[in-house]
Amino acid sequence: MSIVKSIQRNTITLTAGLSYIDITLGITITDLTRAELVIDGKAGQSVTNLTNMSVTGRITSTTNVRFERGGNTGAMVVHFHVIEYTSASGIIVDRGSDVLDAATKNFTLTSRTQAKCYSRLFMKTDSNSSFQAIMMTHDVTSDTNLQVVGDAIDSDVSFDWQRIYIPDATVHRFSVLATGTSYAVDLTSLSIVKEEAFCIVSMRYGGSGGINSDEFKGANLSSDTSCDIYSDASASHYITLQIVHRSANRVERNYDSFSTPSFVVNWIEPVIWGESYTNLCSPYGYFSPDSYSNNAADFMAMSQLNGDYAITIGKYQGGVTSKIVSEVIYLGGATPGIRYRAPYWTFNSRGK
Repeated sequence: MSIVKSIQRNTITLTAGLSYIDITLGITITDLTRAELVIDGKAGQSVTNLTNMSVTGRITSTTNVRFERGGNTGAMVVHFHVIEYTSASGIIVDRGSDVLDAATKNFTLTSRTQAKCYSRLFMKTDSNSSFQAIMMTHDVTSDTNLQVVGDAIDSDVSFDWQRIYIPDATVHRFSVLATGTSYAVDLTSLSIVKEEAFCIVSMRYGGSGGINSDEFKGANLSSDTSCDIYSDASASHYITLQIVHRSANRVERNYDSFSTPSFVVNWIEPVIWGESYTNLCSPYGYFSPDSYSNNAADFMAMSQLNGDYAITIGKYQGGVTSKIVSEVIYLGGATPGIRYRAPYWTFNSRGK
């Protein structure tokens, strides 16, 4: 039995002049405590223009989602999934919003087993004062606590968080200071099956190297026994890694380099579109660019599941090569056989 009640997805644009946009969902959410939001985005802005390169997302009602950035210059493209899980799944989503008015923020929540919980965080900034302020790690640190840690206290930085409890999952977590262009996290003793697990990555500055577009790191669950953290530059950063392992998942990974054109389409093993979504394995969508141009358009990335058979990975514009690891997570169990190809995009329930 599928754990998915419905999955809705869309790609929207915050056009020049818009600091936020409210999207009306095509399917009314029945139970907000079982609804998870997943987003990624791409921006045509310099990373020095911080207010226009990051975006928060939150479910505001049973029929609406809001996306918001700190500025309104240029365009930002956002792809999102709203997943409502069935009551039989036992999955529960806690959510909230806050500002970074302290270096460490702790949120005391209803007790849920830590080893079955993971977190997501989306952020924005209303100023251009500190690049380090938008680098934050997040994790579920106990049965009752979610922690967000920043490098710089800045009340202009706000964020939306989610804690997702999945009773039939095991969440393995690591906090490491990742140095160099490649850093391997040893998973040997954990019995992880990489085709059943996906990665949530967050990152903050580690005191080595400058803060630039070339120094964001991403993660690739390259085998059952290793997760590789790497980037184009060798700077050190604190990485919080949450590996969510659920035996009923079927996870496919795409590791791509792309420049011009500004997107690539990959064919994948068939999934059921209405029971699947995509996950970027890098914080806020950044990953491994080879440019030092300080241009978010060159390295901010987005992925979208086009149908049962294809995933598109893109950025705002071409020009320099970017690398990204993107996961397709099918929540329904065994890989399905040959099916019809779903339309390119629509609000969708169970792939129909």
